[in-house]
Amino acid sequence: MNRVDLLNSHLNNLIKLNSDGHGDYSDEIQNTIKEINNELGIGTEAILGSYTNKELHNELNKRTNVFEVVLDLEQEAVLGKVVGDEEESTSIKGPARILINQD
Repeated sequence: MNRVDLLNSHLNNLIKLNSDGHGDYSDEIQNTIKEINNELGIGTEAILGSYTNKELHNELNKRTNVFEVVLDLEQEAVLGKVVGDEEESTSIKGPARILINQD
């Protein structure tokens, strides 16, 4: 049984005790609901810094208009950019996983 299941079971017990007239458990019920929401990430702000680069990369790679280029150890890619008459290029050596976001 995971933590959310345990909290949900606890909540059900508190609600039963409260409705059977065994005392006022309103505060405990509210606190348990808040704890369940925290565990599920409901009502909390996502902090991107808490995710690993791999988790962020994999999530972004699932999105529409995002494409991945994978370079193995011995591979190299050259990324070129042309603005007007100016041209820039950057060499990227593998291993690397590069995301291109065209959104």
